[in-house]
Amino acid sequence: MNDNRRLFWILLTLSLTALSASFVTGWNLYKTAITVEKGRLRDTVISQARLMESVGVFDIQHAIKTGQPISVGIEDTLKQFQNAHTSFKGLGKTGEFALAKRSTNQITFLLKQRHNKNNPLASIAWDAVQAEPMRRALKGESGVMVGLDYRGKMVLAAYEPVTLLGYGVVAKIDLDEVREPFYNTGTVVLIISMVLVLFGTAVVYKITIPVMNKLHRQKNQLSEALNLQELIFENIGLGIVLYKGEQIVKVNQKTLEIFGFESHEMGEFAAKYFFGGEAKHNRIIERAGNLFRARKVYKGQIQLHKKDGEPFWGTLVGKAIKSEDFSQGSVWILDDITEIKIIEQNMLQLQSAINEVPDAIFIINGSGEVVFQNKGFEAIQNIFPFDLLKAFDPNSTIENKKFNQIIHKVEGEGIWKGELFGNESSTEKTYFQTTISKIPNINAEESDSFAFIVIDITAERNLQAQQMQSLKMESLGTLAGGVAHEINNPVGFVGSNLGTMVEYLQRFERVDNLYSQIIKGITEDNPKLKDWVQDLATLKKEIKFEFIKEDIPCLTSDMLEGLSRIKTIVKNLRDFTHVDDHILGEIDLNEALKKSVKIAWSSLKYKCTIIEDFGEIPLVECYPQEINQVLLNLIINASQAIENKGNITIRTTRHYQNVLLQVEDTGKGIEPKYLARIFEPFFTTKDIGKGTGLGLSVSYKIIKDHNGEINVSSKIGEGTLFTVTLPIVHKSNNTFEG
Repeated sequence: MNDNRRLFWILLTLSLTALSASFVTGWNLYKTAITVEKGRLRDTVISQARLMESVGVFDIQHAIKTGQPISVGIEDTLKQFQNAHTSFKGLGKTGEFALAKRSTNQITFLLKQRHNKNNPLASIAWDAVQAEPMRRALKGESGVMVGLDYRGKMVLAAYEPVTLLGYGVVAKIDLDEVREPFYNTGTVVLIISMVLVLFGTAVVYKITIPVMNKLHRQKNQLSEALNLQELIFENIGLGIVLYKGEQIVKVNQKTLEIFGFESHEMGEFAAKYFFGGEAKHNRIIERAGNLFRARKVYKGQIQLHKKDGEPFWGTLVGKAIKSEDFSQGSVWILDDITEIKIIEQNMLQLQSAINEVPDAIFIINGSGEVVFQNKGFEAIQNIFPFDLLKAFDPNSTIENKKFNQIIHKVEGEGIWKGELFGNESSTEKTYFQTTISKIPNINAEESDSFAFIVIDITAERNLQAQQMQSLKMESLGTLAGGVAHEINNPVGFVGSNLGTMVEYLQRFERVDNLYSQIIKGITEDNPKLKDWVQDLATLKKEIKFEFIKEDIPCLTSDMLEGLSRIKTIVKNLRDFTHVDDHILGEIDLNEALKKSVKIAWSSLKYKCTIIEDFGEIPLVECYPQEINQVLLNLIINASQAIENKGNITIRTTRHYQNVLLQVEDTGKGIEPKYLARIFEPFFTTKDIGKGTGLGLSVSYKIIKDHNGEINVSSKIGEGTLFTVTLPIVHKSNNTFEG
């Protein structure tokens, strides 16, 4: 074998050896890279899936406790992970972390894909050839595979289901990216081996450096993913504990804060704190182990103690990292719910207190159905106008203008206060002081609820009516002498005129008899007829016939006027003493004041000069009988304050949406020490037997019930001024008949 031949075989042998060594080395490196990549992707997808489930459990539990749908908790978990992955650049050049859910026959992606930034892929058909790793994850499978992703690109992918939330997660990287350095290296090795075997060392060097750089880059990328996980771990706002075997291996800063530890005291934090002692620890671990092996989540509330011994309530959620092997570790999430527990306890106490309130308290939903009631509700079941509740239903067919007014005000202003009459089927008339408040629903898609507070004020109303009637009788007693005098005058001259009329009739009877005799004489042609006619003329002069003819119309007119005065007095008294039906109406205050003056005139005319200063005012919506009582009380009080002679000035004027009424006297005035008490029931400055002390107190309550004001000012020796303010429209304190 010549040198050339030997050289050839040596070069060939060396080339084949180098090529074989390079191939074997490259293949082993490729397999190693694939194995490392699989492990990295697998760890990433498992840790992300478990963390997402743990956060999801907490968010769902929190949503349930706050009365929100489970979907709100799932959406909160999704938003946290979407925000966390906003700045995540991905795995390598082509790798990415994908999150999706199954929507009927579609796979819907929930994170923006790295390869579709300008035109994000929203969904893909379930039975499509692409996206096989995600399809397996959504089927509940877990593993690593090589297959087509949603682009139809061959990728190395790890997949894992998020069973609790119904999601699937995939961490993947293009196979081309994994293979690319090895293809390039193999080509370089082949060329260099064929050209010059002497540069084998350089070729090996050329092969090793790119591979190591690639592995280093992948290590950095894995480190970034772990840093992201650590960022979430430390900043999620909930206590998170990693537990392995029977030891706590890691806790986040929030956990230490909940238990009152400083950062440098992390080494002192042990399971006895987290689980509330050794006994609780053993019970929880035993129960959690059974749940984890059944692929379930541990959830519970437990009373724990902080480092300083202070007790607090916590909600605890645990999930195994690997369901089939509890010893591999578990993730626990904790939140301090002490304030929630206190609120729950206060709510129970409040509910118990409400239940014992004798008044009726109940809540209806948007359909008018009672969803809560206390014991007092039973007392009004048969007498309260429950048609009002049905009217709150938008689909109600009840047509009631007054009910609609109530509902409109509650919907617009959030509250309505007023009086309601009992339903017509009750044997006795009942009155209810009612407050209706709107309770907005935190879920905008559901209708609001309404709270009712109903107080039976029938006894109070009846007592008030009795007081009103007593006060009327007292007022009549005060005016009785004057009224009797007012009636006696016209009765006197009517009686006198009637006596005169009787005498006139007797004289007319004599004339009539003589006329009858004359007529008979004319018929019979009696010779005495002429004498009788002469007698008639003499009789007419004797009885003053012409005077009587002129006097009778005057007497009749006087009697009619007297009877009219009697009729007016009786009518005013009858109107004043009429029992109030407590029905709203409109009243002309100017006319009402004039009528009150007429009723009290017998007590006024001898010592009081009435000065009327009436302005142009609209009709006032009120309870007329009650307001008339107030007006008469004020006028009588003013007259009683004047001992000899004086003036009573009555003014009315409009002030914005109110009417002002003033009654001012020039009497003796009220001492300052009594001004603060004059509206108290049974308080009076009059002598014993001359007043009950109810007049001003009843007047005060009447004006307040009309949402008005009554004020007084007085100076000793100068007089007193009462000012009443009444709203034109009776809108605040409402009374509707059921």
